[in-house]
Amino acid sequence: MESTDLWERVARDVWTASVDGMLLGDAHGKIALINPSCAQLFGYSVEELVGQSIEILVPSAARSAHQQRRGAYHQAPAPRIMGSTASQLVGQTKSGEQIPVEIALSPVRVEGELFTLAIVRDNRARKAMEDQLRFLSTHDSLTGLFNRGYFDAELGRLQNGRKFPVGIIMIDVNNLKSLNDGQGHAAGDALLCRVAAVLKAAVRTEDLVARLGGDEFAVVVQQANDDVMNSILARIRDGERAANTATTPTRFALGADVAQSSETLLTETLRRADVRMFEDKRSSRGQSGPA
Repeated sequence: MESTDLWERVARDVWTASVDGMLLGDAHGKIALINPSCAQLFGYSVEELVGQSIEILVPSAARSAHQQRRGAYHQAPAPRIMGSTASQLVGQTKSGEQIPVEIALSPVRVEGELFTLAIVRDNRARKAMEDQLRFLSTHDSLTGLFNRGYFDAELGRLQNGRKFPVGIIMIDVNNLKSLNDGQGHAAGDALLCRVAAVLKAAVRTEDLVARLGGDEFAVVVQQANDDVMNSILARIRDGERAANTATTPTRFALGADVAQSSETLLTETLRRADVRMFEDKRSSRGQSGPA
């Protein structure tokens, strides 16, 4: 078999069998060829797409801008990756769903006519993994609350902001150790998740709830006047009572403090809230069982 025949056969087989989508666009932005993987990715058959404008695969709101960029590329074609690390490329399926994609472009000349080859890769799995890693970098894996790193960063942001007064509520789960020792860590983990649910239900959407580690939690309250702070503290106590059971008692030690203006360091507000939380913990010792 001659090498040219082999290349033609291999090219046809690769085009059909490739897992990645492949699309060949002509100088007028029409789809000249498209492989089955690319058509399937966007929810079409090959026959439905051949001859259509490439913009059929672009979200409606971005089609005009894409057409202009396509024209500019045709004036100076060169191999390149579309988009950038700061932007997410999105395609639109036949059903209207928008999906993240990666696209590599290469100019191809066939009998003197210029085409653009686009290699299209489904980026949904990678984006889901990146989103999960991003979530885990700022959240506690057990409770889903924000973690200590995000909490500290948020205090720094609020220190230089205009959301004062800023209140901080510290929460300690009094009986976690005894529950872990008596019933095992699965019971302790279930208690921590129950505490997280109580705290999330007690605050407003603009407030922040974090697990600082172990049995310690914190709430950051923006524009925290007395009524707001008292209402949140009351709802936390109500949630504590509602979540309390004989087999897995739910008991909190609470401490709160408010910084009236940015002249007060929020790290100092945190320290005072922490001191008051430990005072509450000491005063309840003997009433609520071992800590």
